[in-house]
Amino acid sequence: YKAHLLLVNQNNCEYWFNARNLGCVDDVLHWIRIIKPQDYRCVPSTEVTLKTISWYAAFIGSSNIESRKTWELAGNKVYPINKVSLNRAGVIKTGEVKLSIKKRYHWGYEISESRTRRVGINHDVYYKTPNGNNMINQIKATVEVGGWGSEGELKVAGDDEETKYLPEGKYDVKVNTFNTVRATVTLGKQQL
Repeated sequence: YKAHLLLVNQNNCEYWFNARNLGCVDDVLHWIRIIKPQDYRCVPSTEVTLKTISWYAAFIGSSNIESRKTWELAGNKVYPINKVSLNRAGVIKTGEVKLSIKKRYHWGYEISESRTRRVGINHDVYYKTPNGNNMINQIKATVEVGGWGSEGELKVAGDDEETKYLPEGKYDVKVNTFNTVRATVTLGKQQL
């Protein structure tokens, strides 16, 4: 059985939270897909809105202490990370994440252009707080699509306790590239 793992790697020159710019922030989110019925929540001003997808938050990391505090206030366990690097120049696009001194991963892909530019996305991300409460973060976003479903290769090097579900090796991946993401997030909603 193969789990569907989503790796969200963000290199933000601006990161706004509650009308406050936290500055430059590198965030890494690892989510494992939960298969359940999907609902539809329209995202205005988009060409198309995808159905809501449910995930389990396996890992949250940030290079910015203020970003980590924001996530932690909602009961998320957040790890400090070193860096997210994205290289969008040239034919082959690349990226690298340094999760810790022990683990990093990088990828390369040739972009597959998307016909749709403004896409609405909804995610329900479930997690368990350190004290055992079941919670959910709900994300509604408008994304400016650069590429969709680009074939690529992910190489994982090193090992650590926090990301054992992502073992060393090479993996075939699909890469979605977003130039701009505008998201509204409801953090720390109690799961019934």
